[in-house]
Amino acid sequence: MPIQTILNIRDKKNRKEGLFRDVAGAQQHIGSNQPANFVNQTDFVDNNSQQSNGNFNLSKQEKSEISFEVLQNADRINENMSNQQVAISDQPKLLQNMELTKKSYSLIDIITEALNLNASDIHINPGYRVYARKVKELIMLKSQVITSQTIIGYINEMNRYDVVSSRNLLSELLSKDSTDFGISVGGTRLRVNIAKVVGGYSISIRLIPEKIKTLDELSLPASLSSLVKFDNGLVLITGSTGSGKTTTLASLINYLNLSQQKKIITLEDPIEYIYPKGMSIINQRNFLVDFMDWESGIKSALRQDPDVLMVGEIRDVETLAASLKLSETGHLVLATLHTNSASSTIQRMIDMFPGEQRSLARISIASSLRAVLTQQLIRTINGGVVPAIELMFVNNAIQNLIKKDEIDQINNVITTSVNEGMISMSNYISLLKSKGVI
Repeated sequence: MPIQTILNIRDKKNRKEGLFRDVAGAQQHIGSNQPANFVNQTDFVDNNSQQSNGNFNLSKQEKSEISFEVLQNADRINENMSNQQVAISDQPKLLQNMELTKKSYSLIDIITEALNLNASDIHINPGYRVYARKVKELIMLKSQVITSQTIIGYINEMNRYDVVSSRNLLSELLSKDSTDFGISVGGTRLRVNIAKVVGGYSISIRLIPEKIKTLDELSLPASLSSLVKFDNGLVLITGSTGSGKTTTLASLINYLNLSQQKKIITLEDPIEYIYPKGMSIINQRNFLVDFMDWESGIKSALRQDPDVLMVGEIRDVETLAASLKLSETGHLVLATLHTNSASSTIQRMIDMFPGEQRSLARISIASSLRAVLTQQLIRTINGGVVPAIELMFVNNAIQNLIKKDEIDQINNVITTSVNEGMISMSNYISLLKSKGVI
C-alpha cells in the first residue's frame, strides 16, 4: 500500500498522524512481495495544491519537519527489510540520498562509493548512516543505519587488512580512548582513527590517493621544490587540520626521491603515502610499530646515516629538541606543525620550551630553521579547493627578530622580501583572485 495519507489530511495534527499511519502500513506491507513507494514530496509541499478533501498550506518549518519524519521512518523500514528496495522518485534535495539498500553494506562498499564521489574522508558513527566528505561538505552514502555491532564488524575487518602489525584493535581500545593506523583495503590506502563515543566507537577514515601528486598537480608553485634543496636545517610545513600539510610534504619528499640520490628516513603516525622506488633510498617507520616514541626514533635515525629525516608531526618539546639537534648535525629535517602562519609557528616553537630554556631555544631556532611553508585550502569558483600559501625563508633579518624575541615583526619582513622568494598569505590570495581561481 503506497504511503499517501499526507495527500488526504486537512490540518497539522491530522497530517502528522496520517504520515505515521501510512508508515505503519508500509511496515505491515514489507512482509508481502509488493514494494512500498514514497509519494513524491512535491505532491504535499505545494502550497497551491488542491486535494479532494479540501485546501491546505504547509509552512516552511512544517515541510522540514515532515521531510525529517519521512527520512526517520524510512530508516526504520529499512532496518526490517531483507533485500527489498523502496522506490523513490523525483525527491527534493533532502530526500535525494534516501535510496534504501540491502541490509549488508561492507567496508569495501563504503570505500568504493566514497571513491566514486571523489571524497576525501569517510565518517562511520553508531545510529547514523555513513557520511563522506567532499570539498568540506558532508554527503550521506547509501548505507543502512549503522549499529554498534556493525562498527565492531568493520573494526575486525580492518584487523584482517593490517598485515604489517600484530595489533588487535578491539583489545587496544580497551585501554585507550582512540587509536590511529594506516592500512590498505582493496588497493586503497587509508588513514584510520577509531575513537570511543557514546554508544560504541566512531571510525574516521582519510582516503589516501595511490599516486603522490606533484607540486604542479597540487596547484602549488614549482619554486617550493627549493625547500628540499637545503643541505641541512629544519623546514616546517604548517597549517590547520585538513589543510593538506601531509600531501604537500609527501610531494616534496617524492620530488627528492625521484630527482636525487639520498637516504631518507620517515617517522610517521601512521604511514600514509607509500613512496615508489626512485633514485633515493627511503625507509618508512611507523609509530608504535617500528619505534615507540618520537625522541628515541629521531635519535635512532642519527645512527642510520640519513641525509634527510621526515618527522610526521612535532607534538612536544622533546620531539622539537631532537629535531633541532639533528638539523644542527648536518641533516635536513622536514616536519609539520599545527600553526597558521610563520610567526605563530616560531612563537609556538619557543613556547614549547620551559621559561628558563627559551633564551637558548631562540638561538637554536634562529640558527637551525630554514623555512616555514603555511597553507590553507580555499574554495574555488568552480566548487573545488586550492591551496593558498605563505612562505618564509629565514634570512639575517628573521634570525635577528627571533633572537630578540620580536616575533610580531616577522610578517613585515615577509611582505617586503618578495625578491628573496618570500610570499605573504594576503598577496597570494590576491593573486588567486586576479587569476579568477577564487
